[in-house]
Amino acid sequence: MIGVFLLIVYLICSTDSYNYQEPEGLSDTDLVLSFLVHRHGDRTPVPQYMYLSDNPEVLDELVKPLGYGQLTENGMRTAYELGKFIRRRYGEHLSMRYNRSEIYIRSTDSTRAKMTALVAMSATYPPIGRSWREGIRWVPVPYTTLPLKIDFIMGMNCPTFSSHFEEVSNSLNPEMDIYSGVVERLSSILKRDLTRTPVKIYFAYDVFVSQTSMGLPVQESIQKMMPEIKEAADKAFNLLFGNETVIPMQAGLLLKEFFDVSSSAIAGKPTQKVRIYSAHDTNVYAFEAISRVVPRQGAPSYAAVFALELRRVRETGRYVVVPIYVKSPGEPVQYLQVKGCGGQLCDLQEFYDITSPYLLDVEEWKRRCNYQENLKFDPNGFE
Repeated sequence: MIGVFLLIVYLICSTDSYNYQEPEGLSDTDLVLSFLVHRHGDRTPVPQYMYLSDNPEVLDELVKPLGYGQLTENGMRTAYELGKFIRRRYGEHLSMRYNRSEIYIRSTDSTRAKMTALVAMSATYPPIGRSWREGIRWVPVPYTTLPLKIDFIMGMNCPTFSSHFEEVSNSLNPEMDIYSGVVERLSSILKRDLTRTPVKIYFAYDVFVSQTSMGLPVQESIQKMMPEIKEAADKAFNLLFGNETVIPMQAGLLLKEFFDVSSSAIAGKPTQKVRIYSAHDTNVYAFEAISRVVPRQGAPSYAAVFALELRRVRETGRYVVVPIYVKSPGEPVQYLQVKGCGGQLCDLQEFYDITSPYLLDVEEWKRRCNYQENLKFDPNGFE
């Protein structure tokens, strides 16, 4: 249990100096729309990286009752805290009973993301009054999903990006040279040569976090290296998912949806004020990157949140965008800055001017992705 405690303390404390205070003038605005993307809760490891565990045989036995890449009980607890955050942050815009005109929930076609949405909404909409069935204190809240093959908005079915992912994962990337020491030491401990593919230190880190959450701490030599491993993993994650060329393919349609629903809300057309997208670390990070926020937050933790809040300044009627990040449910909200924007309350038009080069429509997305209708996709292929 000491190993679990040390890793949790590290994950909580390994944040640079961020702005946890509300930006000046935020209290003088009204929320028009929240566009929120979150990672699913704690899960079992995905099968393709199990070999990077320091104790793969024991970990495999722990995984068997649930299966690979599935939400764990810890993941359900994390998801529940996520739902409580949504209620705290946006409760004044949500009735106590589910109302489809107020909230839109979408999930990737992944069991862990869908289960996270279900559990989170059970906290956002706790049962009140007389239950619909005696002994059941739960209210079903629906979400929307599409099969991976035709879910273009979440951007996980793009062959061009898949090629980029494979190339970076299996190359000797010079930008990882600064982390050669920790890669060599970890290779020695695991008896796996990562020095020729140093980006894979992220996959090792992902397995360590997953198995620790499941109650199987990593050995002491790895525990002591976790700050260095995390730093290297963040760099590797950025190389995989923060590349300027592939960012539009990952999140260009998602950002376009933000602008589309923002336009509807400003025009007074019926649209939900709270939009929730239950997804993966790749989605959270890509949406951060395409929104041009600084500082980038590194590989997202389980149930991490990134949201763009569209707000209206009461005195002037000006519309502004406020990016927020929550590293883990229960932690303070971080207010981020859009790079190149005049303030933390970024004028909507200015935000559009900064990010519009990355926007795509479906046909352009298909062209850049080299998307073919007859392609087959594995929903567990990433993350």
